[in-house]
Amino acid sequence: MALRRPLLTVAVTTTLALGLGTNTAVFSVIDGTFRATDWWADEERTLALWPGNEFSRGQLYIFQTDTQAFDVMGVYRLDAFTAAAGGGEPTSVSGAYISPELFEQLRVQPHLGRGFLVEEAQPGGEPPVVVSHGFWERELGGDPTALGSRIDINGVPRTIVGIQGEGGRAPGKATDVWVPALLNPADPDFFPDISYAMVGVLRPGATAQDGQATLRSLGRRLSEMFPFFYRPDYMQDATVRVARAEQRDMLRTPLFMLMGGTVMLLLIGALNIGNMLIARAIERRKELAVRRAMGAERGRLIRQLATESAFLAVLGTVGGVAVAAPAAGALAGLFPPEVAVVRSSWTSPAVLVFLTASTLLSWFVLTAVPIAAFVAADRRGVHSNIRPRGGQPRVLISVQSALATILLVAAVLLIQSVANLRDVPLGFDPAGVTAAYVSPPTDLVRDRSQLAALQTELVARAAALPGVSSAGMTAVLPLDQTAPVTPVNPEGAQVEVNVAVRADRFAVDEGFFKAMGVDLMSGRLLGSTERSDEPSAVLVNRTLADMLWPGQDPVGRTVAIDPHAWETFLPVVGVVADFRSDDLIGPERPALFVSLREQGEGRAALVVRATGPAAGVGAALRRLVADTDPSVAVGAVRPLAGVVRDAYGIAWVTMGLLAAMAALATGLAGVGIHAVLANDVARRRRDIGVRLALGARRWDVVSRILRSGLTFALIGVAVGTVAAAAGVRLLEALLFGVDALSAMAFGAPAAGVLVAAMLAALSPALRAGRTAPATVLREE
Repeated sequence: MALRRPLLTVAVTTTLALGLGTNTAVFSVIDGTFRATDWWADEERTLALWPGNEFSRGQLYIFQTDTQAFDVMGVYRLDAFTAAAGGGEPTSVSGAYISPELFEQLRVQPHLGRGFLVEEAQPGGEPPVVVSHGFWERELGGDPTALGSRIDINGVPRTIVGIQGEGGRAPGKATDVWVPALLNPADPDFFPDISYAMVGVLRPGATAQDGQATLRSLGRRLSEMFPFFYRPDYMQDATVRVARAEQRDMLRTPLFMLMGGTVMLLLIGALNIGNMLIARAIERRKELAVRRAMGAERGRLIRQLATESAFLAVLGTVGGVAVAAPAAGALAGLFPPEVAVVRSSWTSPAVLVFLTASTLLSWFVLTAVPIAAFVAADRRGVHSNIRPRGGQPRVLISVQSALATILLVAAVLLIQSVANLRDVPLGFDPAGVTAAYVSPPTDLVRDRSQLAALQTELVARAAALPGVSSAGMTAVLPLDQTAPVTPVNPEGAQVEVNVAVRADRFAVDEGFFKAMGVDLMSGRLLGSTERSDEPSAVLVNRTLADMLWPGQDPVGRTVAIDPHAWETFLPVVGVVADFRSDDLIGPERPALFVSLREQGEGRAALVVRATGPAAGVGAALRRLVADTDPSVAVGAVRPLAGVVRDAYGIAWVTMGLLAAMAALATGLAGVGIHAVLANDVARRRRDIGVRLALGARRWDVVSRILRSGLTFALIGVAVGTVAAAAGVRLLEALLFGVDALSAMAFGAPAAGVLVAAMLAALSPALRAGRTAPATVLREE
């Protein structure tokens, strides 16, 4: 059959390859992603402590003296580092600060050297570093003697004590370097720097409830030790959770939705293959019947059909593997880099089992259809038609229409959600803005005057670039990083730290607001006067102003913002418009702005607004920084529009993929409806010819076939709509500002599937109307 009907062979194997390939690709991404979130050696006993909240090293220092339910408690923080190996140029790399005890709990450990010693988290001694396998190969040439050598991390020489095994990563994303989180009570940031995630490993026999009780007990202890800083109920709502669950929950819904979409596509494709094989069986019924009459055994013909089907299944599987490899890589690459989405290798047992099972199922379907058709025809004889009982072929129309409707409903809901997210007022204008992260070495950061001079020069030179209208700098880029939170104490209504209003704190220069397109509502911006070693003035956003001074002018008011200088009051010199800094949903957050020159921030984002293409601006910024100071590393250079898009990246990717699947499903359903009706017309050609010979009007024949196709499509649309309404709760985590049961979300897909069904039914109906009765009767 494959050689005599090459077009049919190509159609069947292509449909099968696309179905198997896309399903295997999505499954490999699900398998790889879930394996990638297996960060810890003991998954079940490793808990995230109060997920979504951050801690300081000082809190960990206190907690470790009385862990009760925990064997290990530690912290980690993902960050960007400047690394220079072997006297080479400094580069920006991803890294993590991590407690030595917690590093030991990572599933992947160094394959050369060791991890960290507990004493290496204490002040003094030789600073260590563990580098990733990729960094070792990329920057150190894979040289085993690199172990024990020194590299500069943020300007500090560190000794390489370990080279992490392949696949090693910090919790959440790929990492190049690990350094110990120092427990130094003399560090001024020991308590105020609340930026670490905390993880605990339960003692044998302890439960998650025991861990939660311990955490709340530690919160009470903090409030007793520092009543000025912690309220009595601090951490009483704290919870614990299996650490790996956080990342998996964020990805479970979109990945399994994609898996469901590809399975539906495979089902629709399988139905189309069945239609094609039924059509082929109709053509071969006389051939097989004649061979049967000439003495061919039924078993031999069945084995021949099974062999032909196996050949098609093998071709489809080979094509599916060819499709799956690039598709899986492309799918994983669509998600934002902060999300740990990776694909498994093809040697993964789970992927091999899935592919084998899919191949066997495909072979069964390809075999069952022609054999069932042959057996039915063999029982009736050579002149019989292969005509399934009742409306079985038309039921396929309903099934395909239902599957296409479900996918279209999901796609429409996500499209509406993404559209709503894009309509959220940002408070800044990302068009034409490019941000480049710059990381000066640590010795330069320690000299605040030199750092301020460098930052001023970088901004001035960036503003002078051709096509650049404005430039500025910020320690935290909105929607890309999380700003630290500071308590705010307004003078005249002094409050304690533990009940103070908390606001996001941004360290910015005077050019930041113009470069970002943030409006000044009253007062003035931070300017050249804010350049001393001590804070001299602040700006507030509209939300913070309304919280502290409702209905009043905040300009000229004074606030204290650092609990360690709780009575040092600074003047509010201006109010700026609210802008989205952390996410696109939820209420606007209060924010406060201080001068970057006064903060001594190391890594910062150089922000420029330009008229040229982002790629050209990014290259110019890299050259500019290298010319200004070669010791300053340039990290990621990103258009701000891309940062905004990544803020709703998971919803965006899922929406795009589901929309593509829905369009493909509708097209495949249309092809299937056409095939069903075309096969039906071919089987009923004699009946149609007789009807026309007896005086039936051609339009009646055409309209009857059209009604038949649309009726079964309508049944499928109704079933699909009910199924989509029942399952829409699975989408709720990805929806924003959308009524999940809106008429638009269900009406548009229903109309789209019915239009596709009508167009698909039109050609077979018109072909039936053109049937020549005399020709049909002569053939019979």
